[in-house]
Amino acid sequence: MNTQSSHWYDDEANARHTIIGKNGKERNTTIADARKNNWYPSVSGVIGVLDKGDLSNWKHRQITSAAFITQPQAGEFPEAYHARIMDAAFKQVNDAADLGTRIHAAIENHCTGKPYDGALKPYVDGAQQWLDNNDVRLCRHEMRLVNRVEGFAGTTDAEFVTPTMRGILDWKSRKTKPGNPVQPYDTQVLQIAAYGKTYFNQPFGGVNVYVSTTEIINGCARVEATWYTEAECVAAWDAFKHAAALWRYLKKYDPRKP
Repeated sequence: MNTQSSHWYDDEANARHTIIGKNGKERNTTIADARKNNWYPSVSGVIGVLDKGDLSNWKHRQITSAAFITQPQAGEFPEAYHARIMDAAFKQVNDAADLGTRIHAAIENHCTGKPYDGALKPYVDGAQQWLDNNDVRLCRHEMRLVNRVEGFAGTTDAEFVTPTMRGILDWKSRKTKPGNPVQPYDTQVLQIAAYGKTYFNQPFGGVNVYVSTTEIINGCARVEATWYTEAECVAAWDAFKHAAALWRYLKKYDPRKP
């Protein structure tokens, strides 16, 4: 089952996702550690307090599908059956997340002139083809940002410019089906807005670029994108601030600094 931990950052935008515990071993950072050290939650951590209807429905389908094909074993207690179903349901999620991480790293290495795993070339070539076709130039990569006023931090993929827009670009991997358009999840524009407002001192736009893990066409992965206008980013930033306020209320922790 997916047990992804929360991410935290210090005042200089250094990742503090893990710490060394009292027993001398590395462990995941907790909110108690963050309070003690005045660390910031990640953008995704803040958004995590919101109900993501599309993602929740997808997770529910994975569970029911796993239960349909996985019968209880003789003498198996409900708790054990539940654990086995959850492991089966989310194994593919973890596998997909691992592939997505590898694709992301390969694209990043390609864009910064570093070597990458040749097995991932179709995804890299698809991404580069999309950049070329849309006249998109990437300016900065893997930007770690801190917003002390609103109390959050995180890492975003890239700053981009086109002939008509400057903004934040976020790569996403996605399973796709031929002929079906790729739709963004409800909260993805909030990530773009949070990073954009923190980084830019001017109006900005954004784009989520989806690299397919299931469709390779003429040696290149299928790539689609969702663009966000300046007005959409302004509205999303306002919504994100409300999410941040809700996060502080629920967690009983206010990391904001003047």
